[in-house]
Amino acid sequence: ARSGITARKILALFRSVFRIGLFSKGRFYYWKLFFWSLFRRPRLFPMAITYSIFGYHFRKVFGIAS
Repeated sequence: ARSGITARKILALFRSVFRIGLFSKGRFYYWKLFFWSLFRRPRLFPMAITYSIFGYHFRKVFGIAS
């Protein structure tokens, strides 16, 4: 079931922009995916951001990137 926009999702988006989009080594790819999905596949935008956060999390957990 697909839910609408919530405060929690907006907070997650802003956190991802700051943590991944500004301070992560992979920020170039984050912004590339961000704008590609926003303009090319807007319905998939939430999923793209979610998977970006997952990837960031796993890189942090396994010590692969800062």
